[in-house]
Amino acid sequence: MYTLKSKATRELIGLVSVYHGYPAAESAYIVFMYIDRARQGQGYGQETAEQLCTELAMLGFKEVNGISGIYGDKTIAEDSYANIELIKSLL
Repeated sequence: MYTLKSKATRELIGLVSVYHGYPAAESAYIVFMYIDRARQGQGYGQETAEQLCTELAMLGFKEVNGISGIYGDKTIAEDSYANIELIKSLL
């Protein structure tokens, strides 16, 4: 799990969890990515996804699973949900 911080203020703005080697050794799987509600819609998720793909490619991973779009509720609660999913080639 990694913390996401603002470049300008170093304030915590989210979390991302990545599992390496699933479903194959050259794959990475984004288990979840959370962006603080006050920061949603400002490009932080997109920037995180792009940078994560760049870093994973430099480490030799060939694909990443888990980033195509965000759907579901923007509020975290017992009766709400959100999910992201995809397979992206890093070649």
